[in-house]
Amino acid sequence: MSGASSKRRLLYVLLAALVLDAIVAKTMSQTMDEADHLNYGAKILHGQPDRDSLYFDSKTPLTALNALPRVIAEHIHSFPRIRRLLWSMVRFSSILFALIVIVLIYTFANEWYGPEAALFGAILAALSPNLIAHGTLATNDGYFAAGVLSSLYFLRRYLLQPTTSNAVISGSVVALAQLTKPLAIYLFPVTGAFLILAMFRPDANRMRAGKLAAYLAITAGATILVFNVAYSFDRTFTHAGSYQFESPSWNEIRQSPWIENIPVPLPYPVLQGFDKMVQTNATDPRWGKVYLLGNLRRIADPDFHGFKSYTIVAWFFKEPIPLQILFVWGLIFVANRRRKDFLFNEGMLLAAAGVLVAWTSLSSKAQVGIRHTLPALAIEVVIASAPFSNFSEVSRRKKTALSALLVWLCLSTLSYYPNMIPYMNEWLFDRRLSYRILADSNLDWGQDMGTVRTFLKANPDVVLDPDLPVSRRVLVSADRLVGIIPRDKGPLSWALRLKPVAQVGYAHFLFEIPPAEVVNPSSN
Repeated sequence: MSGASSKRRLLYVLLAALVLDAIVAKTMSQTMDEADHLNYGAKILHGQPDRDSLYFDSKTPLTALNALPRVIAEHIHSFPRIRRLLWSMVRFSSILFALIVIVLIYTFANEWYGPEAALFGAILAALSPNLIAHGTLATNDGYFAAGVLSSLYFLRRYLLQPTTSNAVISGSVVALAQLTKPLAIYLFPVTGAFLILAMFRPDANRMRAGKLAAYLAITAGATILVFNVAYSFDRTFTHAGSYQFESPSWNEIRQSPWIENIPVPLPYPVLQGFDKMVQTNATDPRWGKVYLLGNLRRIADPDFHGFKSYTIVAWFFKEPIPLQILFVWGLIFVANRRRKDFLFNEGMLLAAAGVLVAWTSLSSKAQVGIRHTLPALAIEVVIASAPFSNFSEVSRRKKTALSALLVWLCLSTLSYYPNMIPYMNEWLFDRRLSYRILADSNLDWGQDMGTVRTFLKANPDVVLDPDLPVSRRVLVSADRLVGIIPRDKGPLSWALRLKPVAQVGYAHFLFEIPPAEVVNPSSN
């Protein structure tokens, strides 16, 4: 397959992905935190970026792209149809960035494994349930994936050709990535580590101290500029001592004599947001409970500790098995190539993915969904495309195996479609028991409430989320069932003893309560 033919076919993949993603976006109800993202995006558009709400702590200016259609709709009164159309387009910019992620995956694979692998990589990405699910919401997870991939791509290009123009592009992209999600700050140490490693390269592209200093200066300047433009220069150069932090540790630092008089060249909401997140992580105003494999933990408990295996377990059950197999196959393929430049190619991507997974597994209390590691899942697809290298020339046995994995991925994804958020792979033998594995934004993020309302209207005898058992059919959300919500209540132990007879929208579970369960409600 020629490169030109592969690019034409990429367009077909992108068109198919656009249709698939648009249907998913249209089908889902508003998820639990989309409203906060949209509200903060509207504040950015109105030049008011102050984080005056607890739930604005981690919101970023890029959600202004999602809020823009509704802000425009607020000023349209004479054309109700146009107003309704704009109101429904809040997820459109997210879909565009989901397509950008596919293009970036294609680009990496094309440069490393050839046009055939690149095309199959794009197909794998277009069929990835997690990339679809969280790349079509008015949140910042999809933006984050695009930001990380693009930063790594241009960093790699700079390391291969350390010119001034490539330094400006790479530093600017790393700076722009900071607008996608606060977690993107981890790109700074990752970038720094590979710049230092490049100083020890034996070839002609070895990083010189002068080029390193120039790159760091360019990145720092770009970051300051990007933040100031995005946050409307809000209270830039406020002295550190004048900040009103919530975190005791941050307040202690800002009151230090040698820090309090330093003017901060960043807008006030930047440090304000990080401070709120540090305080949130320490005192639990938001992350009430985390759940994994039937184990519910309350962050407010003095002896609380997160699940170190959370991300790995979520990946094991929520990433399609064929993608898992292709990823391992790809790692073997890459290892067998033994390229001398592995470190600054696949090694860089794998390191970035590994750091992100380790961070979210070991230090973050916000263990609420695989969505926080979406860039790592996109990197997985890049590696998973490697076995398709020179697909037309490989043996019939290998073609059959690869084709079978691709068909398996397609069928597995479509078996849930368009309900992508609650997707779990075939390691879960009975989908009615998915709540025993994961919950929260892995399963129940409010995305199926439209389906639930339709079901309840057609089945008026069904009771929704009762605290105590009733001798009739009841429908219980996954989060209520395992005790994630509300905060002041625990799991529904009486329902957990039973097996659901059906699912509604994959995140709500239908039980038929026998009379024996309601004889002594106090025992439940």
